[in-house]
Amino acid sequence: YDIACAYARRPILFQRRESRGQYVECPYTPPFADNLCFVYLGKKQDSREGIARYQEVVKDSPRLINGVSRLTLDFMGARTVREGIAILEAHEQLVSEALRLPRTQERYFYNFPGVVKSLGAWGGDFVMALSDKPAEATRQYFRVKGYEVVFRWEEMVLSNWNL
Repeated sequence: YDIACAYARRPILFQRRESRGQYVECPYTPPFADNLCFVYLGKKQDSREGIARYQEVVKDSPRLINGVSRLTLDFMGARTVREGIAILEAHEQLVSEALRLPRTQERYFYNFPGVVKSLGAWGGDFVMALSDKPAEATRQYFRVKGYEVVFRWEEMVLSNWNL
């Protein structure tokens, strides 16, 4: 997955088939991009450890794989902030239950007015935050919590898909 992301020039949809990774590039900017932020937590997780935990606890669970795939497509089709929040909450709950780990939002940001979605090795360096509040309010929420590095969607994502 990480290698596919490094080579891609656009967002990707990734899946494993017969022990091989496959991906397709797909231009994507959600209609609620102005409400999305990426927050650097500085809690680097060991990717090998995360993969080992996943393999130990989950293996190739069809329920998890199908659920994550469905929710990914649902998120890509979401038209409103409220839809996006509901889908990301369902995604986080599904992964939390599968890994038997608490959601990052439950642990650190329980009063955030929206959803906090773990990225990468669960609970690691970055989270994505979606709220119906303006991005500046989200940025301020995380700064008060001691997290100074908060990127808006347009600061994090390449805007020129014709690279």
